[in-house]
Amino acid sequence: MRNFLSQFEAIVFDLYGTLVDLSALPRLFPSYPPEFFSYWRTKQLEHTFLRTLVNNYRDFWQVTAETLEIASATFSLGLSAADRDVLLQAWLRLPVFAEVPEALLGLARNHSLAILSNGTLQMIKDVLEANHIIHYFQNLISADSVQRYKPAREVYALAPSALLTTPNRILFCSANGFDLAGAAHFGFVTCWVNRSGLEPTQLDMLGLTPDISVHGLDELLK
Repeated sequence: MRNFLSQFEAIVFDLYGTLVDLSALPRLFPSYPPEFFSYWRTKQLEHTFLRTLVNNYRDFWQVTAETLEIASATFSLGLSAADRDVLLQAWLRLPVFAEVPEALLGLARNHSLAILSNGTLQMIKDVLEANHIIHYFQNLISADSVQRYKPAREVYALAPSALLTTPNRILFCSANGFDLAGAAHFGFVTCWVNRSGLEPTQLDMLGLTPDISVHGLDELLK
């Protein structure tokens, strides 16, 4: 793996679901049904796809708030303004997966590290600062700067431009199949962070396959 990593100048990470543990939401709010959070996340992603397709952009914080309203209504939760604010603010302090800080420390010794996320720049900064890992990253790149969402090609083009290198010199790491598909079509070498322990046949990348697969970032260092 170390020889494999030596071909890259930079490693670029997706944020939500890859570094940040979204399954923490139901643990943080045990009084809500777990299905509510999975539905919220599904609608959040659906809205990013739809808004990109119809050229009706709103930033990720707005999308997250709007889809919270939809999820709340679907589950008849009757949230107060205070409830909604607490749920939204949780996105700014979600924990990272356990191995992430130590893995980033090792990877940062020989590579430039960057985030490429649908999240706004402030959302990215807040959650990285809350987990005390922001100092590992040379670049924080938000889809907000092109007002489109993954897997739009314009989003992935932000990374080589910011890192001053070519796509084939970037290893792109994500837990999300649609994200890996977009990254691979753009020209990145891709690493599937298989957080859910899926079988390879369960990963939908539009007929493509990731260049490598790991279950956690620590495997990149072994």
